[in-house]
Amino acid sequence: MNIFISGSSGFISKGLVQKLELFARHSLTLQSREFFQSKHSVFVADYVSSNADWKEGLNGQEVVIHTAGISKVSTSNFSTSLDRFRAVNVEGTIKIARQAIDAKVKRFIYISSVKVHGEFTSPPHKFSAFDPLSPIGPYAISKFEAEKALKSLLSKSDMELVIIRPPAVYGEGMKGNFRSLSRLVKIGLPLPFGLVQNKRSFVAIDNLVDLLVTCVDHPKAANKTFLVCDGCDLSTPELIKLIALGSKKPLKLRNVPVSVLDLANSISPIKSTLRPLLHSLQIDQSATLETLAWDPPKRPIDVLKDCF
Repeated sequence: MNIFISGSSGFISKGLVQKLELFARHSLTLQSREFFQSKHSVFVADYVSSNADWKEGLNGQEVVIHTAGISKVSTSNFSTSLDRFRAVNVEGTIKIARQAIDAKVKRFIYISSVKVHGEFTSPPHKFSAFDPLSPIGPYAISKFEAEKALKSLLSKSDMELVIIRPPAVYGEGMKGNFRSLSRLVKIGLPLPFGLVQNKRSFVAIDNLVDLLVTCVDHPKAANKTFLVCDGCDLSTPELIKLIALGSKKPLKLRNVPVSVLDLANSISPIKSTLRPLLHSLQIDQSATLETLAWDPPKRPIDVLKDCF
C-alpha cells in the first residue's frame, strides 16, 4: 500500500517507519518540515502553516498515519497553551484530513491520547474506548477537539477513520517524564516512591507501532477507536525496578509517606512531574484485542533493556 506518514522526525514515526520497512509491499512517503536524505519519498510541508499545500504529497496515497503534533509548550498559561496546542493538534490535523479526502485517501489513522478520558482512574475502574470523554488540561482538550472535528469531517466522506488512544509511550529515544525518571535511576539518585501503591498503564513503542501497522489494512479497524497498552500495569516502584534492571543500576527506593509526597505534589513547579507518579491511570484494551485479534508482542523489560 501507499502510506503517508506525517511528522516523520518524531519518536513514534521513527519506530513506525522501521517497522513498515519490513513489509516490501508498502511504499512510504514521509512528511517533514525540512528535506532529508531517505530511501523513501520525502514531502516537505509545515502542517502548522496556513499556506501549506498537501496535494502533491497526498496524491496517490491510500493510508495516512498522522503522528505529527505537540505534547509540550513553553508556557504555563492555560489560554496561551490551549491556543498553541489547537494550532497544531487541531487545525493542523484538520488541514491534512481535508486534503486527504480530496486526494481520495482510503484510511486516516490518528494518534490521540488516553488523556481525552481524564488524568486518573480509581481502581478497579479502567478507561475503555466506551467511557465518556473528560479531557483536563490544554493538551488533552486539543486531542479531544481534534477527534471530534475529524469524526464530523469524515462522516461526510468515504475516507475511513481510525483513532488510537495510547498512554505514556516509552522505548529507545523516549522523551518526557519517562526519560527524566530513567535519568534519575541511572545516576543513582534515591527516589522517594517506595510506599506508592498506584497502578499505571504504559505502552512500549514496539507495541504501539505493531498496533498501528495492524490498523493499516485490517478490515475491522475501519471507523473504530482503540485504546492500547502493554497489558501489564505497573506501580511506580515496579516501574523504577524495571528501569534499574534494564539499565543494570542498583535500585535506590526510599519509603517516604505518600501524604508527604502529596504535599509536595501541591507545589506548582513540580506538580506535573509528581502527579503521574503518585496516581493511577489504567486502560482496558480488551475491545482492541478482540476486534483486531491482536496482542502486544513485547514485554516492558525487553524494551527497557534496549533503551540503555
